[in-house]
Amino acid sequence: MAFNYGATGFTFPGAGGALGFGAVRLVRGNAYAGSTRFTFEPISYGVDAANNIAVDSLTGLKWRRCSEGQNWNGTNCVGEATSFDLFSALAHAKLKDGWRLPDIRELSSIHDKSERAPAINPVVFPDVFVGANVRLSSYWSSSPSPFSGTSGDHWYVQFNNERQVVGTNWQLMDALWKLRLVR
Repeated sequence: MAFNYGATGFTFPGAGGALGFGAVRLVRGNAYAGSTRFTFEPISYGVDAANNIAVDSLTGLKWRRCSEGQNWNGTNCVGEATSFDLFSALAHAKLKDGWRLPDIRELSSIHDKSERAPAINPVVFPDVFVGANVRLSSYWSSSPSPFSGTSGDHWYVQFNNERQVVGTNWQLMDALWKLRLVR
């Protein structure tokens, strides 16, 4: 974790071309068991069936189980997830009463290092799987990058593997990424 700007799971060039790694911060207390972290509830959202919302007991956030563009049919996400550029993503979220784009900390909180390709709980968020194929994509956050100056770049999360990729999009107009809304 880079505490100066919130990135996790990265390496950087070290002396002599070797990879350097960040420091470790230790914590104490009980580890979260994880087995009952998410519960499900119905909230009206388009044509979604019941239990379309995952309630995170760790953060208190309520997440749509499907990416935008998909619908929950009671057991899985159906349809194709819509890709948005940043400005369309922000506009789309404003149209969804009570819903919003998560900030980078919220979005990073559902990254699951115990899962691989993709690193997100497949029971809670089944839209990342299509049969044996895995959808690997980036998801927008609402958090502006501190490095963007006036360019408007925002943080994103890729759920590609157990090693979380959090970064800044430097091709703002070209990037078409997914949305997972929260409330």
